[in-house]
Amino acid sequence: MKKALVFSQDIHPYRHEILVCVGATPKDILKWVKVNGTKYAQKDFSSILSQEKELFEKIVNGEKKGYALHFTKDKRDYYFLLLQTLSDKWDYWECLIHEISHIIDWIVEACMLEKETEARAYLHEWLFREIRRKIQGLN
Repeated sequence: MKKALVFSQDIHPYRHEILVCVGATPKDILKWVKVNGTKYAQKDFSSILSQEKELFEKIVNGEKKGYALHFTKDKRDYYFLLLQTLSDKWDYWECLIHEISHIIDWIVEACMLEKETEARAYLHEWLFREIRRKIQGLN
């Protein structure tokens, strides 16, 4: 996979979602949001993405492997998972696991699940599998 991949991953059953961006520039993401995003996302993403333009460039250029972002705008939470273009190597998948962990921390706090360690473990496993399969084109 050489071209950018952008998709939404539900965080079931917690009514949140992650915008997964693989090798994607802010322009790629805005194009996806224009077609698939809510009216709020369409309104909010332009300012969010311009804020983090340098970070996206570092990931797309290979200077950083990945990054997880969380923004709140007008009481709306946005979760982003940024990754380099697919590389089917251990360090790529380790990065995915690592960044999912950050997102799970934010979800656990938002949903008051701090003591639900088993639910957290299953969520981590499920998100990794679902996102990995989509990145690999298996879903």
